[in-house]
Amino acid sequence: MSHAAPPPPPSEPFGTDPPTSSGDPASSYPPPASSGASPTSASGPAPTSRSSGGMPAAMATQHNFDLAQIGLGVVLFIASLLPFYSYSVHIASLSTSASFTAWHGFFGWFGVLLGMAAAGVLAAALFAHVAIPSLRLMVLGLFAGSAVCLLLALFVIPGGYDGPGFSTGHSFGYWLALLCSLAGTALAFLRKDETATVA
Repeated sequence: MSHAAPPPPPSEPFGTDPPTSSGDPASSYPPPASSGASPTSASGPAPTSRSSGGMPAAMATQHNFDLAQIGLGVVLFIASLLPFYSYSVHIASLSTSASFTAWHGFFGWFGVLLGMAAAGVLAAALFAHVAIPSLRLMVLGLFAGSAVCLLLALFVIPGGYDGPGFSTGHSFGYWLALLCSLAGTALAFLRKDETATVA
């Protein structure tokens, strides 16, 4: 009785290498083809934001005189809340005094308001990128108007009466506000010829 010969072992597919002897099934597969570029290099550098750094970075790019004018507007508001006008009465043994803020008389609060408007307009142009025609002349005019009003407040005191036993005057809030308005006018004048476009 004859027996049939066993079938030959299956042959390897053409063009493939036999598995390695490391015993790791994953090692029998070739590594994936590399595209030649990393994900970061393919997508390019990350875009930089215009607002990177926040307000400190934006302030660092501005002129010191411009920042000073904005700061003076803030100080003007603070000064308007301090004792501005002073009143005193001295009759016989009676002596009393009182003080009021800048918002008690027209020239006081209007002068402060003009100075704050000058600082606000400048801040809007520099930091909010609001296009304002004739920006420098507008800021100069507002600060100058503030100084004029506060100078008038030196002579016009609301409810003021100087007579026997009565005296009126100004407190340190007024002098601080007047100094800020004059300084703002001077700085705005020095910057009035600045024509650089505000980005």
